[in-house]
Amino acid sequence: MDEDKRKRQCYGNSVDDKSDRSLDAKGCVSLESNFLQLNPEKIGELVFNSPDKADWFYWNYGRQNGFDVRRCHKKTVNDSLVKNVEWVCSRVGFRQPLKYEAKCKRRPREETRCGCEARFRVAHDQHDGLYKVTEFVLFHNHALETSEIAHRL
Repeated sequence: MDEDKRKRQCYGNSVDDKSDRSLDAKGCVSLESNFLQLNPEKIGELVFNSPDKADWFYWNYGRQNGFDVRRCHKKTVNDSLVKNVEWVCSRVGFRQPLKYEAKCKRRPREETRCGCEARFRVAHDQHDGLYKVTEFVLFHNHALETSEIAHRL
Protein backbone atom coordinates (compact mmCIF):
# COMPACT_ATOMS: atom_id res chain seq x y z
CA MET A 1 0.00 0.00 0.00
CA ASP A 2 1.53 3.32 -0.97
CA GLU A 3 2.16 5.96 1.71
CA ASP A 4 -0.46 8.50 0.53
CA LYS A 5 -3.20 5.88 0.41
CA ARG A 6 -2.30 4.68 3.91
CA LYS A 7 -2.40 8.25 5.23
CA ARG A 8 -5.81 8.84 3.66
CA GLN A 9 -7.24 5.67 5.15
CA CYS A 10 -5.55 6.23 8.47
CA TYR A 11 -5.87 9.92 9.27
CA GLY A 12 -8.81 10.81 7.09
CA ASN A 13 -11.09 8.15 8.51
CA SER A 14 -9.92 7.96 12.10
CA VAL A 15 -10.52 11.65 12.75
CA ASP A 16 -14.16 11.13 11.70
CA ASP A 17 -14.71 7.75 13.35
CA LYS A 18 -16.16 8.31 16.84
CA SER A 19 -15.78 4.64 17.78
CA ASP A 20 -11.98 4.81 17.55
CA ARG A 21 -10.81 6.37 20.82
CA SER A 22 -6.99 6.10 20.90
CA LEU A 23 -3.83 5.93 18.83
CA ASP A 24 -3.99 2.70 16.89
CA ALA A 25 -1.15 0.37 15.88
CA LYS A 26 -0.39 2.51 12.82
CA GLY A 27 -0.08 5.63 14.97
CA CYS A 28 -3.24 7.22 13.58
CA VAL A 29 -4.87 10.05 15.43
CA SER A 30 -8.31 9.28 16.73
CA LEU A 31 -11.10 11.44 18.04
CA GLU A 32 -10.07 11.39 21.69
CA SER A 33 -6.40 10.50 21.61
CA ASN A 34 -3.89 11.63 24.21
CA PHE A 35 -2.21 14.54 22.44
CA LEU A 36 0.62 14.60 24.98
CA GLN A 37 1.89 11.32 23.52
CA LEU A 38 1.58 12.49 19.91
CA ASN A 39 4.90 12.79 18.12
CA PRO A 40 5.39 16.29 16.55
CA GLU A 41 6.64 14.69 13.31
CA LYS A 42 3.34 12.81 13.01
CA ILE A 43 1.38 16.06 13.35
CA GLY A 44 3.13 17.37 10.24
CA GLU A 45 1.85 14.33 8.31
CA LEU A 46 -1.80 14.54 9.37
CA VAL A 47 -4.61 14.67 6.84
CA PHE A 48 -8.15 15.84 7.67
CA ASN A 49 -11.46 15.49 5.85
CA SER A 50 -12.48 19.08 6.58
CA PRO A 51 -11.14 22.28 8.16
CA ASP A 52 -13.55 21.71 11.06
CA LYS A 53 -11.80 18.44 11.91
CA ALA A 54 -8.43 20.24 11.85
CA ASP A 55 -9.89 22.97 14.07
CA TRP A 56 -11.14 20.38 16.54
CA PHE A 57 -7.77 18.64 16.53
CA TYR A 58 -5.60 21.73 17.16
CA TRP A 59 -8.00 23.18 19.73
CA ASN A 60 -7.86 19.95 21.77
CA TYR A 61 -4.12 19.61 21.20
CA GLY A 62 -3.68 23.09 22.66
CA ARG A 63 -5.89 22.38 25.66
CA GLN A 64 -4.03 19.19 26.54
CA ASN A 65 -0.66 20.87 26.11
CA GLY A 66 -1.50 24.00 28.13
CA PHE A 67 -2.14 26.79 25.61
CA ASP A 68 -5.17 28.47 24.08
CA VAL A 69 -5.73 28.62 20.32
CA ARG A 70 -7.24 31.23 18.01
CA ARG A 71 -7.80 31.20 14.26
CA CYS A 72 -5.46 33.60 12.49
CA HIS A 73 -6.25 33.30 8.77
CA LYS A 74 -8.87 31.59 6.65
CA LYS A 75 -8.82 31.82 2.86
CA THR A 76 -11.85 30.75 0.85
CA VAL A 77 -12.42 30.45 -2.89
CA ASN A 78 -15.82 31.36 -4.38
CA ASP A 79 -17.29 31.69 -0.87
CA SER A 80 -17.53 27.91 -0.53
CA LEU A 81 -14.22 26.05 -0.70
CA VAL A 82 -11.80 26.70 2.14
CA LYS A 83 -8.34 26.87 0.56
CA ASN A 84 -6.28 27.11 3.76
CA VAL A 85 -6.67 27.87 7.45
CA GLU A 86 -4.12 28.86 10.06
CA TRP A 87 -4.46 28.62 13.84
CA VAL A 88 -2.02 30.17 16.28
CA CYS A 89 -1.34 30.23 20.00
CA SER A 90 -3.47 32.93 21.63
CA ARG A 91 -0.27 34.69 22.70
CA VAL A 92 1.05 35.20 19.14
CA GLY A 93 2.09 38.73 18.23
CA PHE A 94 1.53 41.89 20.23
CA ARG A 95 -1.49 44.09 20.82
CA GLN A 96 -1.92 47.06 18.49
CA PRO A 97 -1.02 50.39 20.14
CA LEU A 98 -3.90 52.79 20.72
CA LYS A 99 -4.22 55.39 17.96
CA TYR A 100 -5.48 57.98 20.38
CA GLU A 101 -5.14 58.61 24.09
CA ALA A 102 -8.59 57.93 25.47
CA LYS A 103 -9.66 59.31 28.80
CA CYS A 104 -10.86 55.95 29.94
CA LYS A 105 -11.81 55.45 33.56
CA ARG A 106 -11.41 51.71 33.40
CA ARG A 107 -8.21 49.98 34.36
CA PRO A 108 -6.33 48.92 31.19
CA ARG A 109 -6.31 45.20 30.43
CA GLU A 110 -3.12 43.29 31.04
CA GLU A 111 -0.99 42.41 28.05
CA THR A 112 -1.24 38.67 27.39
CA ARG A 113 0.53 38.47 24.06
CA CYS A 114 4.25 37.84 24.04
CA GLY A 115 5.23 37.14 20.43
CA CYS A 116 4.78 33.36 20.61
CA GLU A 117 5.52 31.58 17.32
CA ALA A 118 3.40 28.41 17.65
CA ARG A 119 1.12 27.82 14.66
CA PHE A 120 -0.75 25.12 12.74
CA ARG A 121 -1.80 25.46 9.10
CA VAL A 122 -3.76 23.15 6.80
CA ALA A 123 -4.33 23.54 3.08
CA HIS A 124 -6.77 21.92 0.67
CA ASP A 125 -5.25 19.39 -1.73
CA GLN A 126 -6.97 19.64 -5.13
CA HIS A 127 -6.09 16.07 -6.12
CA ASP A 128 -7.74 14.16 -3.29
CA GLY A 129 -9.94 16.85 -1.68
CA LEU A 130 -8.39 16.43 1.77
CA TYR A 131 -6.79 19.01 4.05
CA LYS A 132 -3.11 18.41 4.74
CA VAL A 133 -0.90 20.01 7.36
CA THR A 134 1.47 22.40 5.59
CA GLU A 135 2.99 24.11 8.62
CA PHE A 136 3.34 23.13 12.26
CA VAL A 137 5.50 25.20 14.63
CA LEU A 138 5.76 23.67 18.08
CA PHE A 139 7.88 26.36 19.78
CA HIS A 140 6.31 28.52 22.52
CA ASN A 141 8.30 31.35 24.12
CA HIS A 142 6.15 31.36 27.27
CA ALA A 143 5.33 28.94 30.04
CA LEU A 144 2.51 26.51 29.27
CA GLU A 145 -0.33 25.99 31.73
CA THR A 146 -0.62 22.83 33.78
CA SER A 147 -3.37 20.33 33.12
CA GLU A 148 -5.12 21.35 36.36
CA ILE A 149 -5.93 24.84 35.05
CA ALA A 150 -5.89 24.23 31.29
CA HIS A 151 -9.70 23.91 31.29
CA ARG A 152 -9.91 27.63 32.17
CA LEU A 153 -8.06 28.77 29.04
